[in-house]
Amino acid sequence: MRSQVSQFALAALLAVMTVTSAPVRATPRHVPQAATLCMDINPDLLQLGRERAGAEGLAVEFAEADLNTIDLPSGAFDVVFCHAALHHVIELERLTREIARTLRPGGVLLTVDVVTRNGYLMWPETREMVAAIWKALPAKFRVNHTVYAAPLIDDQIWESDTSTAGMECARSEAILPAIDERFEAMHYVPYFSLSRRFFDTMYGPSYDLTAPLDKAVFDWIWEMDVHHLATGKLRPETFFGMYRPA
Repeated sequence: MRSQVSQFALAALLAVMTVTSAPVRATPRHVPQAATLCMDINPDLLQLGRERAGAEGLAVEFAEADLNTIDLPSGAFDVVFCHAALHHVIELERLTREIARTLRPGGVLLTVDVVTRNGYLMWPETREMVAAIWKALPAKFRVNHTVYAAPLIDDQIWESDTSTAGMECARSEAILPAIDERFEAMHYVPYFSLSRRFFDTMYGPSYDLTAPLDKAVFDWIWEMDVHHLATGKLRPETFFGMYRPA
């Protein structure tokens, strides 16, 4: 992102729902001529962002906004950066239209996000593969560290529809179609076809990569992930993309 922003003499960066993100703070640190505005609906996160930026002496502005209803100024920004933001948005088509409109000529959208089924559910082919791997795992790798009052072993991998209790992945299936409707991909990097299901905060603490078995299992699952992405057998659950308006 630094190289993309630095190509503009007086770059204007809009960061949405990424106010505490390290890449956002890196931009004014390494590209001090960039005018950076961070938006989020959460006032507590905005305050945390202000504190972190202030502690580093960074020139960053912060504003409270709802991405579902926001009206962005036309031709105001050279770069719009969304880090793990779009999967919290319901009005994706409206937001991508606003982002396309607010970009200056030559401007780009940079985004990293989750593109699972809605509700952070697995695609059927992913669930089938994950279930097969799960059955083969020793019990120590099936310990759930987040759902229960104390860590417990799961006979089946935990899967719950997160959209029923909030905005998490409410329309994650629609993220890529919404972007593709308004933008042309300059760079698209898919990753995590299945490994995040094993290595996230729920089960990840079970792995000690200094232990031979743990490292071997970790490496095998990762290689399976890469293989199934490369062959198209499984869809990505996460992606990085750099886009320009179509």
